[in-house]
Amino acid sequence: MINREPLLEELVGAQNPWWTHPGARPNLPRRIAPRRGLEEVLATLDGKEITTLLGPRQVGKTTILGEAVSHLLDAGTDPGRILYVNFDSLAAAVPDERAITALMEIFRRMVLRRSWTDVVRGEEKIFVFLDEVQAAADWSRTLKGWYDLGLPVKFVVSGSSSADILKGASESLAGRIAPHLILPLSFREFAGYHGPRAFDEWSARAATLASALGRGVTADAWIKTFEKSVKTLPGGGADFEALFGEYIVQGGYPGVLSAVHRQAALSTLRAIGDITIYKDLVRFYQIRNPKGLDRLVAILAHESASIVSRDSISRDLGINVRTVADYLDYLESAWMFRRSPMYTGSPRVSSKHLTKIHAVDPGLANAYKELGPGGTPSEKATQSLVESTVFSHMLRMQVGTGRILGEGPWYWRDGPKGLEVDVVGRMGGRAVPVEVKHARNLDERDFKGLRAFLEAHKDAGPTVMASRETFDVRGRVAVMPAWFFTLMA
Repeated sequence: MINREPLLEELVGAQNPWWTHPGARPNLPRRIAPRRGLEEVLATLDGKEITTLLGPRQVGKTTILGEAVSHLLDAGTDPGRILYVNFDSLAAAVPDERAITALMEIFRRMVLRRSWTDVVRGEEKIFVFLDEVQAAADWSRTLKGWYDLGLPVKFVVSGSSSADILKGASESLAGRIAPHLILPLSFREFAGYHGPRAFDEWSARAATLASALGRGVTADAWIKTFEKSVKTLPGGGADFEALFGEYIVQGGYPGVLSAVHRQAALSTLRAIGDITIYKDLVRFYQIRNPKGLDRLVAILAHESASIVSRDSISRDLGINVRTVADYLDYLESAWMFRRSPMYTGSPRVSSKHLTKIHAVDPGLANAYKELGPGGTPSEKATQSLVESTVFSHMLRMQVGTGRILGEGPWYWRDGPKGLEVDVVGRMGGRAVPVEVKHARNLDERDFKGLRAFLEAHKDAGPTVMASRETFDVRGRVAVMPAWFFTLMA
Protein backbone atom coordinates (compact mmCIF):
# COMPACT_ATOMS: atom_id res chain seq x y z
CA MET A 1 0.00 0.00 0.00
CA ILE A 2 1.35 3.42 -1.02
CA ASN A 3 2.04 5.78 1.87
CA ARG A 4 0.71 9.14 0.70
CA GLU A 5 1.31 10.95 3.97
CA PRO A 6 4.73 12.54 3.16
CA LEU A 7 3.29 13.93 -0.08
CA LEU A 8 0.18 15.12 1.74
CA GLU A 9 2.25 16.88 4.41
CA GLU A 10 4.22 18.65 1.70
CA LEU A 11 1.06 19.75 -0.13
CA VAL A 12 -0.64 20.98 3.03
CA GLY A 13 2.49 22.86 4.07
CA ALA A 14 2.61 24.55 0.67
CA GLN A 15 -0.99 25.73 1.10
CA ASN A 16 -0.20 27.14 4.55
CA PRO A 17 3.11 29.05 4.13
CA TRP A 18 2.38 31.22 7.22
CA TRP A 19 3.26 28.23 9.41
CA THR A 20 6.94 28.61 8.55
CA HIS A 21 6.97 32.22 7.32
CA PRO A 22 4.68 34.33 9.56
CA GLY A 23 4.69 37.21 7.09
CA ALA A 24 3.32 35.02 4.28
CA ARG A 25 -0.23 35.51 3.05
CA PRO A 26 -2.48 33.59 0.63
CA ASN A 27 -1.67 34.23 -3.01
CA LEU A 28 -4.70 36.21 -4.15
CA PRO A 29 -5.67 37.83 -7.46
CA ARG A 30 -5.95 41.59 -7.80
CA ARG A 31 -8.43 43.00 -5.30
CA ILE A 32 -11.81 43.96 -6.75
CA ALA A 33 -14.43 46.10 -5.06
CA PRO A 34 -15.34 44.88 -1.55
CA ARG A 35 -17.74 41.94 -1.69
CA ARG A 36 -20.66 41.22 0.59
CA GLY A 37 -19.45 37.62 0.92
CA LEU A 38 -16.22 38.67 2.62
CA GLU A 39 -18.09 40.90 5.06
CA GLU A 40 -20.45 38.02 5.88
CA VAL A 41 -17.60 35.56 6.50
CA LEU A 42 -15.73 37.98 8.76
CA ALA A 43 -18.90 38.61 10.75
CA THR A 44 -19.28 34.87 11.45
CA LEU A 45 -15.74 34.11 12.65
CA ASP A 46 -16.64 34.55 16.30
CA GLY A 47 -19.56 32.12 16.03
CA LYS A 48 -19.66 28.35 16.42
CA GLU A 49 -21.73 27.35 13.39
CA ILE A 50 -19.97 26.04 10.28
CA THR A 51 -19.83 28.99 7.88
CA THR A 52 -20.57 27.70 4.38
CA LEU A 53 -20.05 29.50 1.08
CA LEU A 54 -22.24 28.22 -1.75
CA GLY A 55 -22.07 29.30 -5.35
CA PRO A 56 -20.90 28.51 -8.87
CA ARG A 57 -17.32 27.73 -9.80
CA GLN A 58 -14.91 30.61 -10.38
CA VAL A 59 -17.00 33.32 -8.70
CA GLY A 60 -14.45 34.17 -6.01
CA LYS A 61 -15.19 31.83 -3.10
CA THR A 62 -11.50 30.86 -2.84
CA THR A 63 -10.51 34.53 -2.90
CA ILE A 64 -12.97 35.30 -0.09
CA LEU A 65 -11.55 32.47 2.02
CA GLY A 66 -8.01 33.69 1.33
CA GLU A 67 -8.94 37.25 2.29
CA ALA A 68 -10.49 35.93 5.52
CA VAL A 69 -7.21 34.14 6.31
CA SER A 70 -5.27 37.34 5.58
CA HIS A 71 -7.65 39.30 7.82
CA LEU A 72 -7.02 36.92 10.72
CA LEU A 73 -3.25 37.04 10.26
CA ASP A 74 -3.24 40.83 9.96
CA ALA A 75 -5.32 41.03 13.14
CA GLY A 76 -2.64 39.11 15.05
CA THR A 77 -4.05 35.58 15.06
CA ASP A 78 -1.32 33.01 15.71
CA PRO A 79 -0.39 31.57 12.25
CA GLY A 80 -0.24 28.14 13.87
CA ARG A 81 -3.96 28.28 14.57
CA ILE A 82 -5.04 28.60 10.93
CA LEU A 83 -5.41 25.65 8.54
CA TYR A 84 -6.38 26.17 4.89
CA VAL A 85 -7.03 23.26 2.51
CA ASN A 86 -8.17 23.32 -1.12
CA PHE A 87 -9.63 19.88 -1.83
CA ASP A 88 -9.60 20.39 -5.58
CA SER A 89 -5.81 20.17 -5.24
CA LEU A 90 -5.60 17.50 -2.54
CA ALA A 91 -8.45 15.08 -3.24
CA ALA A 92 -6.24 12.73 -5.25
CA ALA A 93 -3.80 12.44 -2.35
CA VAL A 94 -6.56 11.46 0.13
CA PRO A 95 -9.28 9.84 -2.01
CA ASP A 96 -11.23 8.10 0.76
CA GLU A 97 -13.55 9.16 3.56
CA ARG A 98 -10.61 9.85 5.90
CA ALA A 99 -9.59 12.99 3.99
CA ILE A 100 -10.64 15.65 6.50
CA THR A 101 -9.53 13.63 9.53
CA ALA A 102 -6.15 12.90 7.90
CA LEU A 103 -5.60 16.61 7.29
CA MET A 104 -6.64 17.55 10.81
CA GLU A 105 -4.18 15.00 12.16
CA ILE A 106 -1.35 16.39 10.01
CA PHE A 107 -2.22 19.87 11.33
CA ARG A 108 -2.21 18.59 14.91
CA ARG A 109 1.12 16.80 14.54
CA MET A 110 2.98 19.37 12.43
CA VAL A 111 1.66 22.60 13.94
CA LEU A 112 -0.30 22.19 17.18
CA ARG A 113 2.07 19.46 18.42
CA ARG A 114 -0.25 18.13 21.10
CA SER A 115 -3.21 15.79 21.35
CA TRP A 116 -6.74 16.92 20.61
CA THR A 117 -7.70 16.10 24.19
CA ASP A 118 -5.28 18.84 25.24
CA VAL A 119 -7.06 21.35 23.01
CA VAL A 120 -9.76 22.46 25.42
CA ARG A 121 -12.75 24.72 25.49
CA GLY A 122 -12.00 28.34 26.22
CA GLU A 123 -8.66 28.33 24.41
CA GLU A 124 -7.90 30.72 21.59
CA LYS A 125 -9.93 29.58 18.60
CA ILE A 126 -8.51 27.44 15.79
CA PHE A 127 -9.69 28.35 12.28
CA VAL A 128 -10.05 25.63 9.64
CA PHE A 129 -10.85 26.68 6.05
CA LEU A 130 -11.91 23.83 3.73
CA ASP A 131 -12.23 24.98 0.11
CA GLU A 132 -14.32 22.91 -2.38
CA VAL A 133 -15.15 20.58 0.49
CA GLN A 134 -17.54 18.49 -1.63
CA ALA A 135 -14.43 16.90 -3.21
CA ALA A 136 -13.70 15.21 0.14
CA ALA A 137 -15.51 11.89 0.49
CA ASP A 138 -18.16 11.75 3.24
CA TRP A 139 -17.28 15.30 4.22
CA SER A 140 -20.54 16.18 6.00
CA ARG A 141 -20.55 13.20 8.38
CA THR A 142 -16.87 13.74 9.16
CA LEU A 143 -17.40 17.44 9.89
CA LYS A 144 -20.33 16.60 12.14
CA GLY A 145 -18.04 14.36 14.17
CA TRP A 146 -15.45 17.10 14.59
CA TYR A 147 -18.08 19.75 15.33
CA ASP A 148 -19.72 17.62 18.01
CA LEU A 149 -16.41 17.19 19.87
CA GLY A 150 -16.91 20.71 21.20
CA LEU A 151 -13.35 21.79 20.45
CA PRO A 152 -12.58 25.51 19.98
CA VAL A 153 -12.47 25.04 16.20
CA LYS A 154 -14.26 27.32 13.74
CA PHE A 155 -14.89 25.65 10.37
CA VAL A 156 -15.38 27.74 7.22
CA VAL A 157 -16.11 25.69 4.11
CA SER A 158 -16.95 26.36 0.48
CA GLY A 159 -18.56 24.29 -2.25
CA SER A 160 -19.50 24.69 -5.90
CA SER A 161 -22.32 22.15 -5.83
CA SER A 162 -25.18 23.59 -3.81
CA ALA A 163 -27.04 20.30 -4.01
CA ASP A 164 -24.07 18.39 -2.60
CA ILE A 165 -23.51 20.92 0.18
CA LEU A 166 -27.17 21.24 1.11
CA LYS A 167 -27.68 17.48 0.98
CA GLY A 168 -24.82 17.08 3.44
CA ALA A 169 -26.23 19.88 5.56
CA SER A 170 -29.67 18.31 5.77
CA GLU A 171 -28.41 14.77 6.40
CA SER A 172 -25.63 15.42 8.92
CA LEU A 173 -25.25 19.08 9.74
CA ALA A 174 -28.78 20.27 10.47
CA GLY A 175 -28.58 23.14 12.94
CA ARG A 176 -24.80 23.28 12.64
CA ILE A 177 -24.36 25.10 9.32
CA ALA A 178 -24.85 28.73 8.23
CA PRO A 179 -25.03 29.04 4.40
CA HIS A 180 -23.99 32.14 2.45
CA LEU A 181 -24.53 32.42 -1.30
CA ILE A 182 -21.71 33.83 -3.46
CA LEU A 183 -22.75 34.67 -7.03
CA PRO A 184 -20.78 36.28 -9.87
CA LEU A 185 -20.03 39.96 -9.35
CA SER A 186 -23.08 42.18 -9.20
CA PHE A 187 -23.17 45.18 -11.50
CA ARG A 188 -22.20 47.36 -8.53
CA GLU A 189 -19.09 45.25 -7.92
CA PHE A 190 -18.35 45.18 -11.66
CA ALA A 191 -18.67 48.97 -11.90
CA GLY A 192 -16.57 49.41 -8.76
CA TYR A 193 -13.76 47.47 -10.41
CA HIS A 194 -13.82 49.74 -13.48
CA GLY A 195 -14.13 52.96 -11.44
CA PRO A 196 -16.54 55.21 -13.39
CA ARG A 197 -16.96 58.85 -12.45
CA ALA A 198 -19.00 59.52 -9.30
CA PHE A 199 -19.17 55.80 -8.49
CA ASP A 200 -19.28 56.40 -4.74
CA GLU A 201 -22.16 58.87 -4.99
CA TRP A 202 -24.27 56.73 -7.35
CA SER A 203 -23.58 53.63 -5.27
CA ALA A 204 -24.52 55.39 -2.03
CA ARG A 205 -27.85 56.57 -3.47
CA ALA A 206 -28.68 53.08 -4.69
CA ALA A 207 -27.69 51.58 -1.32
CA THR A 208 -30.03 53.97 0.50
CA LEU A 209 -32.96 52.83 -1.65
CA ALA A 210 -32.02 49.16 -1.27
CA SER A 211 -31.82 49.50 2.51
CA ALA A 212 -35.26 51.08 2.60
CA LEU A 213 -36.65 48.19 0.55
CA GLY A 214 -35.19 45.68 2.98
CA ARG A 215 -36.62 47.54 5.98
CA GLY A 216 -40.10 47.49 4.46
CA VAL A 217 -40.73 51.24 4.37
CA THR A 218 -44.04 52.26 2.84
CA ALA A 219 -44.26 52.61 -0.92
CA ASP A 220 -45.03 56.33 -0.57
CA ALA A 221 -41.99 56.93 1.65
CA TRP A 222 -39.76 55.00 -0.75
CA ILE A 223 -41.03 56.98 -3.74
CA LYS A 224 -40.31 60.24 -1.89
CA THR A 225 -36.74 59.10 -1.20
CA PHE A 226 -36.36 58.24 -4.88
CA GLU A 227 -37.84 61.58 -5.99
CA LYS A 228 -35.34 63.40 -3.80
CA SER A 229 -32.48 61.55 -5.48
CA VAL A 230 -33.82 62.27 -8.97
CA LYS A 231 -33.85 66.03 -8.34
CA THR A 232 -30.09 66.13 -7.71
CA LEU A 233 -28.62 63.46 -10.00
CA PRO A 234 -24.81 63.40 -10.10
CA GLY A 235 -22.95 63.31 -13.39
CA GLY A 236 -21.50 60.19 -14.93
CA GLY A 237 -24.73 58.36 -15.81
CA ALA A 238 -23.53 57.76 -19.38
CA ASP A 239 -20.47 55.97 -17.99
CA PHE A 240 -22.70 53.56 -16.09
CA GLU A 241 -24.90 52.95 -19.12
CA ALA A 242 -21.84 52.05 -21.19
CA LEU A 243 -20.50 49.73 -18.46
CA PHE A 244 -23.91 48.09 -18.16
CA GLY A 245 -23.74 47.35 -21.88
CA GLU A 246 -20.49 45.51 -21.24
CA TYR A 247 -21.87 43.74 -18.18
CA ILE A 248 -24.86 42.21 -19.99
CA VAL A 249 -22.44 40.71 -22.52
CA GLN A 250 -19.56 39.40 -20.40
CA GLY A 251 -21.25 39.20 -16.99
CA GLY A 252 -19.62 39.21 -13.58
CA TYR A 253 -17.25 36.26 -13.41
CA PRO A 254 -14.00 37.67 -11.92
CA GLY A 255 -11.83 35.69 -14.33
CA VAL A 256 -12.99 37.72 -17.35
CA LEU A 257 -12.87 41.22 -15.82
CA SER A 258 -9.61 42.05 -17.54
CA ALA A 259 -10.32 40.24 -20.82
CA VAL A 260 -9.16 42.33 -23.78
CA HIS A 261 -11.71 40.96 -26.25
CA ARG A 262 -15.30 39.86 -25.77
CA GLN A 263 -14.77 36.61 -27.62
CA ALA A 264 -11.87 35.72 -25.31
CA ALA A 265 -14.11 36.41 -22.31
CA LEU A 266 -16.90 34.26 -23.73
CA SER A 267 -14.47 31.41 -24.49
CA THR A 268 -13.30 31.48 -20.88
CA LEU A 269 -16.89 31.44 -19.66
CA ARG A 270 -17.73 28.51 -21.92
CA ALA A 271 -14.85 26.58 -20.34
CA ILE A 272 -16.23 27.37 -16.87
CA GLY A 273 -19.66 26.16 -17.95
CA ASP A 274 -18.22 22.94 -19.40
CA ILE A 275 -16.28 22.22 -16.19
CA THR A 276 -19.47 22.74 -14.18
CA ILE A 277 -21.40 20.36 -16.42
CA TYR A 278 -18.84 17.62 -16.98
CA LYS A 279 -16.84 17.74 -13.74
CA ASP A 280 -19.43 18.69 -11.14
CA LEU A 281 -22.90 17.75 -12.32
CA VAL A 282 -22.11 14.63 -14.33
CA ARG A 283 -19.93 13.27 -11.52
CA PHE A 284 -22.20 14.09 -8.61
CA TYR A 285 -25.47 13.03 -10.22
CA GLN A 286 -23.95 10.16 -12.26
CA ILE A 287 -25.55 11.48 -15.44
CA ARG A 288 -25.49 8.95 -18.26
CA ASN A 289 -26.33 11.45 -21.02
CA PRO A 290 -24.03 14.46 -20.52
CA LYS A 291 -24.53 15.60 -24.12
CA GLY A 292 -28.24 15.95 -23.42
CA LEU A 293 -27.47 18.17 -20.43
CA ASP A 294 -25.06 20.22 -22.53
CA ARG A 295 -27.72 20.72 -25.22
CA LEU A 296 -30.25 21.73 -22.56
CA VAL A 297 -27.87 24.46 -21.37
CA ALA A 298 -27.69 25.83 -24.91
CA ILE A 299 -31.49 25.85 -25.18
CA LEU A 300 -31.92 27.60 -21.84
CA ALA A 301 -29.24 30.15 -22.71
CA HIS A 302 -31.25 31.14 -25.79
CA GLU A 303 -34.55 31.06 -23.89
CA SER A 304 -33.40 33.08 -20.87
CA ALA A 305 -36.22 35.40 -19.70
CA SER A 306 -38.80 33.20 -21.45
CA ILE A 307 -41.43 30.79 -20.22
CA VAL A 308 -40.21 27.24 -20.73
CA SER A 309 -42.15 24.00 -21.13
CA ARG A 310 -40.61 20.74 -19.97
CA ASP A 311 -42.75 18.89 -22.51
CA SER A 312 -41.43 21.02 -25.37
CA ILE A 313 -37.83 20.62 -24.23
CA SER A 314 -38.37 16.88 -23.88
CA ARG A 315 -39.47 16.66 -27.51
CA ASP A 316 -36.59 18.85 -28.73
CA LEU A 317 -33.95 16.83 -26.89
CA GLY A 318 -35.52 13.41 -27.29
CA ILE A 319 -35.36 12.66 -23.56
CA ASN A 320 -38.22 12.01 -21.17
CA VAL A 321 -39.90 14.76 -19.16
CA ARG A 322 -38.73 13.36 -15.82
CA THR A 323 -35.12 13.58 -16.96
CA VAL A 324 -35.65 17.16 -18.16
CA ALA A 325 -37.05 18.05 -14.73
CA ASP A 326 -34.03 16.46 -13.05
CA TYR A 327 -31.61 18.31 -15.33
CA LEU A 328 -33.31 21.62 -14.53
CA ASP A 329 -32.87 20.86 -10.82
CA TYR A 330 -29.18 20.10 -11.38
CA LEU A 331 -28.52 23.32 -13.31
CA GLU A 332 -30.32 25.32 -10.65
CA SER A 333 -28.24 23.66 -7.92
CA ALA A 334 -25.10 24.83 -9.77
CA TRP A 335 -26.53 28.37 -10.01
CA MET A 336 -26.27 28.43 -13.79
CA PHE A 337 -29.99 29.05 -14.21
CA ARG A 338 -32.86 29.92 -11.89
CA ARG A 339 -36.54 29.19 -12.42
CA SER A 340 -39.06 31.96 -11.84
CA PRO A 341 -42.56 30.75 -10.87
CA MET A 342 -45.69 32.78 -11.46
CA TYR A 343 -46.49 35.04 -8.52
CA THR A 344 -49.87 34.32 -6.94
CA GLY A 345 -49.18 34.66 -3.24
CA SER A 346 -49.85 30.94 -2.84
CA PRO A 347 -47.10 28.34 -3.45
CA ARG A 348 -49.76 25.70 -4.14
CA VAL A 349 -51.24 27.74 -6.98
CA SER A 350 -47.84 28.89 -8.30
CA SER A 351 -46.75 25.30 -8.92
CA LYS A 352 -49.59 24.81 -11.41
CA HIS A 353 -48.28 27.46 -13.79
CA LEU A 354 -45.43 27.37 -16.29
CA THR A 355 -42.18 28.90 -15.09
CA LYS A 356 -39.80 31.35 -16.66
CA ILE A 357 -36.10 30.55 -16.80
CA HIS A 358 -33.30 33.04 -16.22
CA ALA A 359 -29.55 32.77 -16.61
CA VAL A 360 -27.97 33.79 -13.31
CA ASP A 361 -25.08 35.45 -15.15
CA PRO A 362 -25.54 37.01 -18.62
CA GLY A 363 -21.98 36.28 -19.71
CA LEU A 364 -22.30 32.55 -19.05
CA ALA A 365 -25.52 32.48 -21.07
CA ASN A 366 -23.87 34.38 -23.95
CA ALA A 367 -21.05 31.83 -23.96
CA TYR A 368 -23.57 29.26 -25.24
CA LYS A 369 -25.05 31.56 -27.90
CA GLU A 370 -23.99 32.98 -31.24
CA LEU A 371 -23.82 36.74 -30.81
CA GLY A 372 -23.55 39.29 -33.59
CA PRO A 373 -20.32 40.73 -35.04
CA GLY A 374 -17.89 41.68 -32.31
CA GLY A 375 -19.96 39.84 -29.71
CA THR A 376 -22.83 42.34 -29.87
CA PRO A 377 -26.34 41.04 -29.04
CA SER A 378 -29.36 42.03 -31.11
CA GLU A 379 -31.93 44.47 -29.72
CA LYS A 380 -34.29 41.58 -28.90
CA ALA A 381 -31.50 39.63 -27.22
CA THR A 382 -30.50 42.75 -25.27
CA GLN A 383 -34.01 43.07 -23.82
CA SER A 384 -33.85 39.44 -22.62
CA LEU A 385 -30.36 39.91 -21.18
CA VAL A 386 -31.42 43.01 -19.27
CA GLU A 387 -34.52 41.28 -17.91
CA SER A 388 -32.51 38.29 -16.67
CA THR A 389 -29.92 40.64 -15.18
CA VAL A 390 -32.63 42.55 -13.30
CA PHE A 391 -34.00 39.19 -12.12
CA SER A 392 -30.61 37.99 -10.86
CA HIS A 393 -30.06 41.26 -9.01
CA MET A 394 -33.46 41.00 -7.36
CA LEU A 395 -32.35 37.50 -6.35
CA ARG A 396 -29.21 39.02 -4.82
CA MET A 397 -31.31 41.50 -2.85
CA GLN A 398 -33.50 38.70 -1.52
CA VAL A 399 -30.39 36.72 -0.59
CA GLY A 400 -29.07 39.79 1.22
CA THR A 401 -32.12 39.66 3.48
CA GLY A 402 -31.58 35.98 4.26
CA ARG A 403 -33.76 34.36 1.57
CA ILE A 404 -31.07 32.02 0.24
CA LEU A 405 -33.10 28.88 -0.30
CA GLY A 406 -36.62 30.24 -0.59
CA GLU A 407 -38.68 30.58 -3.75
CA GLY A 408 -38.56 33.61 -6.00
CA PRO A 409 -38.17 36.04 -7.55
CA TRP A 410 -41.30 35.48 -9.62
CA TYR A 411 -43.05 36.84 -12.68
CA TRP A 412 -46.75 37.79 -12.77
CA ARG A 413 -49.40 37.42 -15.43
CA ASP A 414 -53.01 38.53 -15.55
CA GLY A 415 -54.53 35.75 -17.64
CA PRO A 416 -57.76 37.42 -18.83
CA LYS A 417 -56.03 40.66 -19.89
CA GLY A 418 -52.73 39.15 -20.98
CA LEU A 419 -50.79 41.69 -18.94
CA GLU A 420 -47.50 40.76 -17.30
CA VAL A 421 -44.84 42.00 -14.89
CA ASP A 422 -41.37 40.68 -15.62
CA VAL A 423 -39.94 40.34 -12.09
CA VAL A 424 -41.60 40.29 -8.67
CA GLY A 425 -39.34 40.18 -5.64
CA ARG A 426 -40.17 39.85 -1.98
CA MET A 427 -38.57 42.57 0.15
CA GLY A 428 -39.51 43.87 3.56
CA GLY A 429 -42.40 41.43 3.71
CA ARG A 430 -44.08 42.76 0.56
CA ALA A 431 -44.12 42.14 -3.17
CA VAL A 432 -41.88 44.49 -5.19
CA PRO A 433 -42.88 44.41 -8.89
CA VAL A 434 -40.35 45.42 -11.55
CA GLU A 435 -41.16 45.79 -15.25
CA VAL A 436 -38.24 45.88 -17.69
CA LYS A 437 -38.48 48.06 -20.80
CA HIS A 438 -34.99 48.64 -22.14
CA ALA A 439 -36.08 51.49 -24.41
CA ARG A 440 -35.23 55.17 -24.58
CA ASN A 441 -38.88 56.22 -24.84
CA LEU A 442 -41.72 54.96 -22.65
CA ASP A 443 -45.45 55.45 -23.15
CA GLU A 444 -48.48 54.68 -21.03
CA ARG A 445 -48.90 51.21 -22.56
CA ASP A 446 -45.59 50.16 -21.01
CA PHE A 447 -47.08 50.69 -17.54
CA LYS A 448 -50.24 48.62 -17.99
CA GLY A 449 -48.79 45.47 -16.45
CA LEU A 450 -47.59 47.31 -13.35
CA ARG A 451 -50.92 49.11 -12.96
CA ALA A 452 -52.78 45.80 -13.21
CA PHE A 453 -50.47 44.24 -10.61
CA LEU A 454 -51.06 47.12 -8.20
CA GLU A 455 -54.79 46.81 -8.72
CA ALA A 456 -54.65 43.08 -7.93
CA HIS A 457 -52.23 43.46 -5.00
CA LYS A 458 -53.20 46.49 -2.95
CA ASP A 459 -50.53 45.74 -0.34
CA ALA A 460 -47.64 45.75 -2.83
CA GLY A 461 -44.47 47.55 -1.91
CA PRO A 462 -42.43 50.01 -4.01
CA THR A 463 -42.92 49.57 -7.76
CA VAL A 464 -40.22 50.00 -10.42
CA MET A 465 -40.03 50.47 -14.17
CA ALA A 466 -36.49 49.53 -15.26
CA SER A 467 -35.87 51.64 -18.36
CA ARG A 468 -32.82 52.28 -20.50
CA GLU A 469 -31.95 55.81 -19.36
CA THR A 470 -35.03 57.52 -17.88
CA PHE A 471 -35.39 58.76 -14.30
CA ASP A 472 -38.96 59.75 -13.46
CA VAL A 473 -41.94 59.13 -11.18
CA ARG A 474 -45.26 58.05 -12.66
CA GLY A 475 -47.78 57.90 -9.84
CA ARG A 476 -46.73 54.93 -7.63
CA VAL A 477 -44.05 53.83 -10.10
CA ALA A 478 -40.38 54.82 -9.85
CA VAL A 479 -38.82 54.90 -13.33
CA MET A 480 -35.07 54.33 -13.35
CA PRO A 481 -32.44 52.90 -15.72
CA ALA A 482 -31.92 49.16 -15.33
CA TRP A 483 -28.28 49.85 -14.51
CA PHE A 484 -29.31 51.99 -11.53
CA PHE A 485 -31.69 49.31 -10.26
CA THR A 486 -28.88 46.73 -10.40
CA LEU A 487 -26.61 49.08 -8.43
CA MET A 488 -28.98 48.43 -5.54
CA ALA A 489 -27.91 44.78 -5.21
